[in-house]
Amino acid sequence: MVTTIQLEEETAEQLKKLKESMKMKTYDEVVKHLVKKNVRKSMFGALSHLDRDELLRDLRDKHDRF
Repeated sequence: MVTTIQLEEETAEQLKKLKESMKMKTYDEVVKHLVKKNVRKSMFGALSHLDRDELLRDLRDKHDRF
């Protein structure tokens, strides 16, 4: 099924430039690529850029401590 979407002119131009720079044939390919690149199936590893101390900092408030 084919559908139509509305984009602002600036967005359409950016999409066109992206399509050309990625050497893709259709806008559909570009959109699928962007969605696949930016959607996670799992959150596993989503915080891997943080170290352990950063993750544990302020885990509990000071007034909660014994």
